[in-house]
Amino acid sequence: MVQNTQFLMKKTAYLFSILFISIQLTVSAQNLNTPSYGQTDQYVTDFFRQVRSKDTRKVSLGSIKGSPYFEEEFIQGTIYYKDEPQDQTVFLRHNAYADEIEMTANQYQYQTDQAVVKSTDLSCTIGNDRYVYLPYVDKTSGIVKMGYLIELYKNNEHTVFLNKSKVYMEATQARTGLERSFPPRFVDDYTYYYNTNGDTPIELKLYKSKLREIFSNKERFNSFTKRNSRSKENTSQWLIDLFEYMHQ
Repeated sequence: MVQNTQFLMKKTAYLFSILFISIQLTVSAQNLNTPSYGQTDQYVTDFFRQVRSKDTRKVSLGSIKGSPYFEEEFIQGTIYYKDEPQDQTVFLRHNAYADEIEMTANQYQYQTDQAVVKSTDLSCTIGNDRYVYLPYVDKTSGIVKMGYLIELYKNNEHTVFLNKSKVYMEATQARTGLERSFPPRFVDDYTYYYNTNGDTPIELKLYKSKLREIFSNKERFNSFTKRNSRSKENTSQWLIDLFEYMHQ
């Protein structure tokens, strides 16, 4: 009888502690996600300076060829909350494999446990690139997913984006003397997206026939493409110039 009583007391205490923790987490979440009018700078600071959860796709980098970053150094940037720039000095870099904006207060450190909270209310600039967190239609699956896109061009009708990502490829062993073996590696992937009148961005296919379909003035499009050639190296600027020309 005494053992049963002790067991019930321990069980009750355990359930009470779980309930208390749940309440605390709920209150914390409400405080984070429900900003109030006249919120302080500290609120915004806490909002984007949270320690990130460890990404489940992390891999050991020691034996992998390449890097998960296009730029490994942290660069001074600006974080925007609902398009309002925040005053805090931060240094940022984009982890193109995990699709995270990593953050530190020290420009010269290499690793950090902090990242900008993934929210459509938050955007940031790193150097000359403006990163926005948006839903877009994935080019491979055709499913809407959330992720960071670099905003290249924007007007009242069209917005053009670039998605820069790193794809992890497993090691492959040559099966014959005519084949090559490859170590595990990161592979660069560049995909362009665009939207019309604020719709969910879709892939911007770079064939002339597909680009021509976007615009009503076909003759003006033909005039631009005859006078301006596109290469792999100048694609981003070429698209900016094209959309600017078509909207003049």
